[in-house]
Amino acid sequence: MLDLFAGSGQMGIEALSRGAASVVFVDRSARSLQVTRENLESVQFTEQAQLHQTEAQSFLQSTAMQFDIAILDPPYRKGMHEKLLPLLAEHMADNGIVICEHETGLEMPQSVGVLEQKKQKKYGAITVTTYICRRD
Repeated sequence: MLDLFAGSGQMGIEALSRGAASVVFVDRSARSLQVTRENLESVQFTEQAQLHQTEAQSFLQSTAMQFDIAILDPPYRKGMHEKLLPLLAEHMADNGIVICEHETGLEMPQSVGVLEQKKQKKYGAITVTTYICRRD
């Protein structure tokens, strides 16, 4: 699993607690990754985690990793979804799931390369859009 813009790591740690084999946490902030590291230590998940301090775009451009699940929660109103979704699509396994959190009102594309929008749920000012990777 991939947790882009990991912040405190809460989403990836939740996935580990629910059975994810491993999570790659990416954040450009050293402080955020330190908090993630501390949170992983407190729940004893450090062995299942990789932490990368880098920009999300740089990570996606340089990694060869493939993911079954990816969580994308970039800063709002910066146009990052349109830049990152095509790059992320290249790293998703067939039938992989991409979960995008974004501000309500942002028009998310129905498809991005091999990613097809499957569901969208609004939670007040936040919307979660889910894509599935279809390579066939």
